[in-house]
Amino acid sequence: MGSTSSVFENCVALRDLAPCQDPGVRSDRLEEMMQELFRLQDLNCNGTLEEAELLKLNEKIAILHGGSDAECSSVRRRYSQIFRSELNAEGPVTFTRFRRYMYRTLDALDPDEPTQAMILDQFIAEADLALATFPGSLKVNPGFMKAGAHP
Repeated sequence: MGSTSSVFENCVALRDLAPCQDPGVRSDRLEEMMQELFRLQDLNCNGTLEEAELLKLNEKIAILHGGSDAECSSVRRRYSQIFRSELNAEGPVTFTRFRRYMYRTLDALDPDEPTQAMILDQFIAEADLALATFPGSLKVNPGFMKAGAHP
């Protein structure tokens, strides 16, 4: 399993390259995969993605990749910065906003849709594995991390 951390490390720079606009029509397969990824990341199943959810899930993915030596504080800082600068500094993120950001990221990585599907497959597999491996520690209550609170 390859590391997704390198995929997101440079994503913040993407906002300067491509304005956050509607990514347009995508294949049914890609749309279903995007919905599945969002569903997996929505740990409290409230229909929005909260910063705490993104941080917790990516910490566990980092542990899966690096074992107990994973730099969780570095993961928290990186994904908190991505969440606040790219998704929503004020609070929870809707699927529409998440979709727009993810397609912009995928388009910058590779415009080829089959390649984008492979990337999404990897993200889904990692999220699914983290949820299966750490089920109890990935529960998040709504409002757990208020906007402006720093991890």
